[in-house]
Amino acid sequence: MIAVLKRLWKHGIGTIPKDELLHVNGRGKLLLDDTKCTACGDCVLECPSEALSLRRVQNEFDFSITYSSCISCRVCTEVCPTNAFSYANEPMPSVQLRDELVVHYTINRDESEPKGEIVSDRDRREVILKN
Repeated sequence: MIAVLKRLWKHGIGTIPKDELLHVNGRGKLLLDDTKCTACGDCVLECPSEALSLRRVQNEFDFSITYSSCISCRVCTEVCPTNAFSYANEPMPSVQLRDELVVHYTINRDESEPKGEIVSDRDRREVILKN
């Protein structure tokens, strides 16, 4: 918890625009537009709660959001260069199993784009580092 607070302090305190207020009964659901995502990995590196992960699967990238870890801090929306993230004005669904709170997206990158190097960090995630 201390690590999460330190990372949040690093990013500062932001405000939520009035037209983007979250649902009264929930914190809102983080959504990824996989057509905009370039798999750069900035969001994964900056997420204070480690709710985002990115790994290469052959010629594609598997991007996942773990909703049980997401604290709706909006850091991912701030660091994403393509504005691929948004929040839905709907509450998080009730689930029976924790695994149901993980959503996977498949990201296809154009072969002409420069690729980063895949490394494993100290936690079980794989992230993409820019060249």
